[in-house]
Amino acid sequence: MPLQSTTDCGSETTVQYGFANALSELAQWLWSTLLQQDIIDVKNKLSSALSRTEKSKVLPSGVSSDEVYALPEKFGMQNCLQEVDVTVIREIKQAMGGDAILYFVLPEYAAKAMEVYNGIGAPLLTMKTAWNIFQMLLPLMYPPV
Repeated sequence: MPLQSTTDCGSETTVQYGFANALSELAQWLWSTLLQQDIIDVKNKLSSALSRTEKSKVLPSGVSSDEVYALPEKFGMQNCLQEVDVTVIREIKQAMGGDAILYFVLPEYAAKAMEVYNGIGAPLLTMKTAWNIFQMLLPLMYPPV
């Protein structure tokens, strides 16, 4: 794309920016989906990983943090976690934009992209497969007119 362009805001604007916007939207949806998936994977791995056993350690060792939080009494501890009203959290999240803030695209677009992604068999999305999946999704998201 040129650094500067002059248009009459007619058909060439659509041609010039329409394709770039389509590519950008799909890339943003795919990237945010991959990123969210990776964040969940890392959280699960870290929470379920066993710590190294150390006899001289005051806090529990040789167990996962998930187990300690779920069964504090088993380790001579007490549950000091603060109760949180989940509805308040949902309201705050909704006030901030809801799930739309996680996907960087409009919710309608995210729903359509997920439908098309599921339509191609929901292949495993990784950094190595993202480009191939992008190429599979693009013609289905924007079929030729």
